[in-house]
Amino acid sequence: DDTPDNLQLIAQLFTDRFEVRAVRSGERALQICTSDQPPDLVLLDVMMPGIDGFEVARRMRAHPNSEHIPVIFVTALTSPADERAGLDLGAVDFVTKPIDPELLQLRVSNFMRLVARQKQRQAECDAQLAAARMRESAEELLRHDLRNPLAGVIGAAGLLAKQANLAPPQARLVGLISTAATQAIDLVNLSNAMFRIQTGRFTLAAEPVPIGRLLREALQLAAIWRDSKSLDFRLELPPGEADGGPWALGDASLCSSILNNLLRNACEASPAGAAVVIEVDAADTVQVRLGNAGVVPLAARQGFFDRYVTSGKRGGSGEESGKPGTLQG
Repeated sequence: DDTPDNLQLIAQLFTDRFEVRAVRSGERALQICTSDQPPDLVLLDVMMPGIDGFEVARRMRAHPNSEHIPVIFVTALTSPADERAGLDLGAVDFVTKPIDPELLQLRVSNFMRLVARQKQRQAECDAQLAAARMRESAEELLRHDLRNPLAGVIGAAGLLAKQANLAPPQARLVGLISTAATQAIDLVNLSNAMFRIQTGRFTLAAEPVPIGRLLREALQLAAIWRDSKSLDFRLELPPGEADGGPWALGDASLCSSILNNLLRNACEASPAGAAVVIEVDAADTVQVRLGNAGVVPLAARQGFFDRYVTSGKRGGSGEESGKPGTLQG
């Protein structure tokens, strides 16, 4: 306000509860509002020399430091058109002079309570974001450091495999250890890829992927299911495929994760003594068809490929919706 008496009167209404800065020009008000420490609420007269209150509000809305500051116009203007103009500029209230001191105090107090709650919510949100960043940093460090011990397991398994005195069952177990550790490293890499996918930072760098080799490795890791349930594994590849083929363009870690999860689901859902059949067709495009006894429950079909979907699996990470041991995605 450009009138000293008005400034003194209004300032005295609030100095016992708030920090008040009283200025006599729109230019000075803009300097404060657009600074790095803007006020929480602005009481603004309209009719002032230089730039008037409407122009101050307009320029405040155009600056990132002041665009969200609530404004209460305190003015001698009383026409509905003036009030509409003020509200159109984003004012939260329009108070006409002469003011009612008690009513103005109530209005300001109400808005300042809203400001305090908003600051509290913002502080809570900032704390949650900081905690999330700390978790992401810890998980990234864990994923990075897991590779070293897993590489040690692979190296130790390789040294054991070179020993000539291993019996065939022992050699098979050593091979499983090496394969499992290799896939664990792939899972570490996969978790990095999944994090990038979820945060929108993933770019697929498609490379030739040996689908046949991935399927053979998945069957090796699923041997525990085959042995415990007497399952019959059948892998049917196109004739003449060698070197791990057929080949498809994609991401090896993501493809391996898909195939392992689908095969594990098939083994869990199959009754004892049943067959789990994998057919690969590479006529035009590479297609993998996996068949097993049992039926996916109706309730689980629509979300079959969603994250953490479980149908009837005790202790699973998804939802219970069917008979035990039918599906976990």
